[in-house]
Amino acid sequence: MPKVVTGFYAVCKGREIGVFTTWDEAQSHVQGFPGAKFKKFKTLPEAEQWYKTNLPQRPANPQPTTTTPSTSTVSASNVVPRSSRSVGVSPVRSKPSPTTVPKLVPQSVPRVVAPTPAPAPVQLPRIAAPKNTTVEIVYSDGACKGNGGPGAVAGIGVWWGPNDPRNLSERCPGGQTNNRAELIAIARVLETVPKSTNTLIIRTDSQYSQNALTKWCLNWRKNGWRTAGGQPVTNKELIDYTLNLIETRHRSGQPVRLEYVKGHSGDIGNDGADALAVGGCNLPEIPERDWVGLKNAYNAVPDIMADFADIDPADFILSDEDLMRELEEDF
Repeated sequence: MPKVVTGFYAVCKGREIGVFTTWDEAQSHVQGFPGAKFKKFKTLPEAEQWYKTNLPQRPANPQPTTTTPSTSTVSASNVVPRSSRSVGVSPVRSKPSPTTVPKLVPQSVPRVVAPTPAPAPVQLPRIAAPKNTTVEIVYSDGACKGNGGPGAVAGIGVWWGPNDPRNLSERCPGGQTNNRAELIAIARVLETVPKSTNTLIIRTDSQYSQNALTKWCLNWRKNGWRTAGGQPVTNKELIDYTLNLIETRHRSGQPVRLEYVKGHSGDIGNDGADALAVGGCNLPEIPERDWVGLKNAYNAVPDIMADFADIDPADFILSDEDLMRELEEDF
């Protein structure tokens, strides 16, 4: 197998010129070529800059001849196979145009100097468009009047912004505790937000929810959903269901982060979620939800997005020739 050296190789003088992503390919264009000019770089921007700066310069005042310069083209053979691509780069290479020879003029005849022609545009490697990096931020909160005592009532709140139609104010189903309301508020975010590749940040003032869903759950699962003291984990079915919602989004290519925000600190988002949660306490009582059944039903639905999570956007970039060929096939 040929040795592949990683990096970016700018070739300004050789059988073909351009920026290449493997030494094996760059070497094939410079080895044995008289006066070959090339250089290796660690990053693509450095290679591009050196490539542009060191391209052969045209004569200052060339006189056109009857020879027609060749036109740089992009062909299917110029596309580097996927196995030799790095970070989604598909090098586009151009062949140097032959240098035109100035026409000699007798000394007795005044020579008219033609304007210096504009330099030919430099063709650079095409780079795949990055994945969507939009960040969505939402606040969740739970409230419980008389928490821990008889007659406690709990509500949940989800706040996206002032008068945002996605805001939620609901009564907490089942057991009326503050911890359950905090967890269910996070679950309601994950149930209602459409899947995408946007990073989803859920801000909560519940350290219990954040630790349960990011730290404690690791040992709980190993220990068969029992605490370090051997006791059954409280809210196990609800936590397991919420973890399933988070992990499904991760597998689909959507990062989900839980961020702690101090409660009642003047944070507009936390205050908004708290007000919605308090309002939910005043709504009619609703029965407990079947968290195990909800998890099973959720997992039974095919995760279409997961089928596309590993696709490289570079696979969808067509060369000009590939595009023309597909158009011709359509007709």
